[in-house]
Amino acid sequence: MRTADIEKFTEDLLRRHDLFKASIDIKKIVKKESIPLIPYELGDEISGMLVLENGQARIGYNQDHHKVRQRFTIAHELGHYFLHSKSDEDKLFLSHAQVMFRKNTSKEVSFKKEKEANMFAASILMPKFLIEEAYDKILNENSKIDDDQIVWHLSTQFVVSQLAMSYRLKNLNKIYF
Repeated sequence: MRTADIEKFTEDLLRRHDLFKASIDIKKIVKKESIPLIPYELGDEISGMLVLENGQARIGYNQDHHKVRQRFTIAHELGHYFLHSKSDEDKLFLSHAQVMFRKNTSKEVSFKKEKEANMFAASILMPKFLIEEAYDKILNENSKIDDDQIVWHLSTQFVVSQLAMSYRLKNLNKIYF
């Protein structure tokens, strides 16, 4: 799926759930979509999972990871649900803390699906229209602010990691590094 299609899909999803301000309540979206969300003790390596079984989905996340990591993981697994679950029956998507993979598929397909799920997570937690609004506001208030300070302010506002915000701003052509 193209980036523009994912952006449109997540924006429509946010509108459907009347979520128009940061930080996006990802757990609220999962609940409204009637997907069970379960905290697990998964150790350091596994961040979360999407389990598809008998036409039903459930999302598990690592309860021991930091809040911002949990939010991204939940959004990532929700991305798998919306983008990939229709073509997969009785499958398990596991998300590792560093490297994401999906069982029973080729590496190329797996990498593509993980990339799409990451794009979905970034797009829903850091919606383009909200990022652009917040970014412009920060620059209007302080034209001498540097990129690191912008990243810090926005990551705090959107409750995401500074790394995730850096990538999002780079992908939206707001910062260059």
